[in-house]
Parts: sequence; C-alpha cells; structure tokens
Amino acid sequence: MKKTSLFFMGLLVVAVVIGCINNNQEDIPVYSISEAPEASDISDYIEEIEFIPINDSLPFGVVSKILLTAKGDFLLLDATGQILLFEDNCSKVRQPAMKGRASNEYVSASDIALRGDTLIILDNQTIHYFPIYDKEESSSFSLNLKSPCDAVAPFGTNGVYVFSSFAPKFRDNKTTGDPLLFAVDGSGRLVKEFLDREDCTFSLFNITQSSGNKYFLRPQNNENVFYLLGEDGIYPFLKADFGQKNIPARFFYKKADEDIGAYMSSDYYKLPLDLYQTKNYVYFRCAGPRADDVSFVFERNTHKGFRWTTSPNDGDIRFLASNDTSFLMIFNYMVDNEKNHGPMFKAISSFAEQHQIETEKTYLLKIFFSKDILTN
Repeated sequence: MKKTSLFFMGLLVVAVVIGCINNNQEDIPVYSISEAPEASDISDYIEEIEFIPINDSLPFGVVSKILLTAKGDFLLLDATGQILLFEDNCSKVRQPAMKGRASNEYVSASDIALRGDTLIILDNQTIHYFPIYDKEESSSFSLNLKSPCDAVAPFGTNGVYVFSSFAPKFRDNKTTGDPLLFAVDGSGRLVKEFLDREDCTFSLFNITQSSGNKYFLRPQNNENVFYLLGEDGIYPFLKADFGQKNIPARFFYKKADEDIGAYMSSDYYKLPLDLYQTKNYVYFRCAGPRADDVSFVFERNTHKGFRWTTSPNDGDIRFLASNDTSFLMIFNYMVDNEKNHGPMFKAISSFAEQHQIETEKTYLLKIFFSKDILTN
C-alpha cells in the first residue's frame, strides 16, 4: 500500500444514537469537489509562509498530533508516545508529562487534548490530567468502558469524549448498532453515547483540534459530515460533497471484501479527516482514487476552493493545526534533488529558496492563504 494511503480526509456520519445530538443538517455548510479544481501549482494561493526554527534539544519522531495552547505554544505527540511542549516561539522545549509507571506518569499516549492549560492524555483505558504550566499535581481516572478507545477530546467541565474505532469483540466490527463515541465525567462514569456504527471504521486521526481549541470528529460513513464536539453534545459542522466520486456505503465489506488495499485503491474519495479552520478558510483531506492523498482548501463565505495531491516523495507533509489566521505543519527542510514532488512541497521549497531559509533544520511552518484569490 502506498504511504499516502495512510493520510485521508472528508466524510462523516449522520447517525443519531443515545445522547444529545443536534442532527439538523439543513443549515450546515456544504463544500463540493466541483468548486475545488485540481491545482498543480498552488504558489499563487499562498500569501506568506513563516518559518520558525524548532529547538531540537529533545529529538522527536514522526508527529502524530499538535495542540495549540491559549498562549500560542504548542504540544507535540509523536508516534512513540512522547509529548513535548514548545514555548517562546519554539525556542524552548520540555516534557510536560513523563512516561513511566509512577502515579504521576503515563504509560502510553494514544491521543491528547487540552482543557484550558491542562493536558489530557488517553493512556489505554485511563485518562490523565497534567497541568502544563503550573506546579499542580496531576490526576487520573479509569474509563468504565468495554470498548478500546483511541481518541480523546474535552467534554463538559471535567470530563472527556473518547472515541472507539473497534467493537468490544473484534468479530463485531462489521456489524452495526454499537456506539462509537462516549462522553464520560471526571470520575470515569459514562454520561452519554453517540453515533451508531454504520460502516467500517479506522483508528486514524479521528479527532482534531482546530483554532479556538475546537475539536472535530471526522466522518465515519459515506454521508460526509464532520461533527463539532461541544461542551454539552455533538453538532453537525460541515458536509463534504464528492459527487459521483463518493465511495458507496459499506464498500469495504460489500465490494472490497475487507481488503484494505482494494478499498484504498478504489476509484472513489474516502476516509475524510484532518479538519482545520481559520477565520477565512476550511481545510480537510481524504484518500482519493488510487489512494492518492488529496487536500482541499475552501473560502468559508464563498465555498469556493482548490485541491492538490501530495506526492509519495513529499514525506509526512500535512497540516497539523490551525489558528485564526494560518495553518501549521512541521517541515524538515533538507537539500532534496528529487523532482517529482507535490504542489505544497514545491511551494514551500520555492518560498524557502527565495527567502534563503537555512537548510538542514526542522521548522514550524505557518501558512497563510491569500483571501483575494478565492473571493474574486
């Protein structure tokens, strides 16, 4: 399977379950592939790229997630479960929580989230709260759930949402009816259940943090609706319209015979994820035909946009966060003689060359899109 087949975007479940779900989808914005032409050169869409050198005194692996704090610092979770906090415009780095088996440590980090200045860690079936700036003590509680959980977001004043990609019994994954999302209070007690399983689910970037510490759940079926995880319930937020290229319902089971390769390489758009927004723009991506990694950017008022395809030669180049004005990614700027790169990689490299950005360094990039391009 191609490397890019692991990075996808765009559709979500419109299923009601138990709990508080505002299921009125008539008023949510719809972003259509027909309004987002394919672009081979996206440099004209980019107004500015800010390169911020990252303090590399604490090495990290492949980045799984980034969270922005209210102060503008960022937390990084890598594929090994290490968590780092970058402060003062990335000039300082430290570990806000340590791995281990002591009462004030965590064993593994499946996912992370923020509530104010408190770091939330999903550690198997345990939730840890770690203050990231103060010297207060950490706290923990166990989840009283049968389903294994792989994503987390804040719920209410002291609880969490947890998402489970898999049924309690593996053989039941292809059946329908069991809930995917759970809200629990600060003691671990189950409060609400949301969203019945309707289709195949994957443990892959299910919850993202966007600007303003808003959390979004990606689509879990082919109805293409992203949900906002609010303090008191979940709400349909936007719908992605892939037209005739939208993957049919339960294609993984009915046509692909549960073959991930056949599913990913099918001639449809599938597995939407990574929803980030700024004041003016919305971004998401998905696995396209042939398992291509396809990214979309839309202007929020006009719903007009563009899309591009990431090349397998680009490495792990994807948006990881957003604030009110820009989209953020981690970029390792190296001398690269490979010519067959995708539009985003080319645009970043061209900008770096024009501004004589130092190579052989890792940067936090802030990418600003030009409002005039998509509103004219």
